[in-house]
Amino acid sequence: MIGLIPEPVFMAVFAGAFIVSGVYLFCVFKLGENLRDLKRRGRALDAPDIHFSAAGVSGVIWLVTGRYARVGDEAVTRWSSFARILLFLYFPVFLLIFANVLLHVLGSPKA
Repeated sequence: MIGLIPEPVFMAVFAGAFIVSGVYLFCVFKLGENLRDLKRRGRALDAPDIHFSAAGVSGVIWLVTGRYARVGDEAVTRWSSFARILLFLYFPVFLLIFANVLLHVLGSPKA
């Protein structure tokens, strides 16, 4: 048992979360590429970059609130919608995995 979950179930949930996180990162990467392309063309200048930077926090806020869809570009709207859905699916599972592993570490007997 890992925490409160049997090991095979934990491994299946972990594998699923790993795959979803990879797809989420791909969506964020494509969103960032499209935003940079729009900024080079002089559009969407007020939209923050979603990649890991000092503006990353405001980029995540834009992603969660759905403001990237208002940029007016079809590709940005599509990739931000995919990333937003995956973020809302992945984040609670990530927290559950973290809490379960923490319970396992804190509850395991010391050798």
